[in-house]
Amino acid sequence: MSLDELETMQKEFKNFTPKQVIFYIENLSLMLLWGDNIDSDITNLSNYFGDDSNLCKFLKKLYSFLKIKKLILLLKVFKIIFI
Repeated sequence: MSLDELETMQKEFKNFTPKQVIFYIENLSLMLLWGDNIDSDITNLSNYFGDDSNLCKFLKKLYSFLKIKKLILLLKVFKIIFI
């Protein structure tokens, strides 16, 4: 997954309200454990996890972290090969 794909996902999530979340695909009448008791700040799925723990923000941070780890690993391998 790229950062562009994450941006696209976040934009698409804005089109869905929390009430449109499917909790259990085999029984669409089942609701999430908290039912309709959802914070008023959560207006769509792009902010469903709240401002501080937003899923898209988390995935972006993870992506950046893994990119750095990959670079460090590549540098270590490169050093081993050429030393």
